Amino acid sequence: MRPNTVQKNKRIKLRPGQKDPAILYPIFQLLFGIYVMLSFLEMNGIRIHCTDAELVDVGLSVADGGMDYEGLLEWVRNHKE
Repeated sequence: MRPNTVQKNKRIKLRPGQKDPAILYPIFQLLFGIYVMLSFLEMNGIRIHCTDAELVDVGLSVADGGMDYEGLLEWVRNHKE
């Protein structure tokens, strides 16, 4: 039987003040998703003009279900150069 993430993390000895890598995994997923979206849009000739804070807000809104497909599409249209 393969160990799950929690079991694997219990075997990892963390130094004082060191963050548990499992906590950071959702953040990396969010950042990767935003990067893929922006790359796809730029490859198709669509450049987005926004601040880093706006990107984080959009990513978090999509992640928590506060923004659906239509909302994201509207955001892209509003921030297109």
